[in-house]
Order: sequence, then structure tokens, then C-alpha cells
Amino acid sequence: MNYRIDDDMRQTGERLIEAKFPHLRDASICYLDSDEEKHSSGRTIYADAKKVGEPYRTITGYDFLITFYANAYDADVSDEARVVLMEHELMHIGYNEGECSIIPHDLDDFAAIVDAYGVDWIHRV
Repeated sequence: MNYRIDDDMRQTGERLIEAKFPHLRDASICYLDSDEEKHSSGRTIYADAKKVGEPYRTITGYDFLITFYANAYDADVSDEARVVLMEHELMHIGYNEGECSIIPHDLDDFAAIVDAYGVDWIHRV
């Protein structure tokens, strides 16, 4: 699996943080994309957010990684859906005065995402 830092994703993430997640302004997030697809338990994984643990947090300076996988760039996933996907991943990031955590879904997704965009938003937005 090859990874690269994605400046376009970073810009999208930063815009969303300013608009919807001001508590994340001080979190250091590395935005990556991967050239491989990801699946788990028969489900497609389009992206994920991970907390960077020690010693890697000290070495890299990042608190979190958000990775978009090749599946997120399929023809049936629109640019708008990728923005919602970024919003979804930012919802996983818990950050309070330097304390980092990953927030689990409150449903199979986040209720706020389902309320705003519907259940199968990845293919409908």
C-alpha cells in the first residue's frame, strides 16, 4: 500500500474545521491518500481517522491521520461526497487541550451525517 500526503484533502479538512469543527484548530492532522482499496468484514472502507500514538506522535508532530483509500475516488463517489466523507472523518477526532481520542460512531454512521445527507450518502451526494 502506497501513501502520499494530499494537499487538496488538507485544504478541504481545514475549511471544514474552520466552518464546523473549531475545537480542532490546534489539532495537527496529516491528510493522506492511498492507492489501494480497503475492506473490512465485507464492507468498503472509503477513509479512516487514526490517532497517532507515541513515539510516532513525537517523531512526526501529528496528532491524527486521516486516510482516503482508492475506493473514495471511484467514479460513483462525487467530489461533494468526498467533502461529506471528510466531515465524517473529522467527527471521529476528539481533541481537547492536547488530549487526543477517536470518537466511535453513534450509529452505523454518525446521526448528524445521516440526518443531513441520508443513509447511503456516499453514493447519493
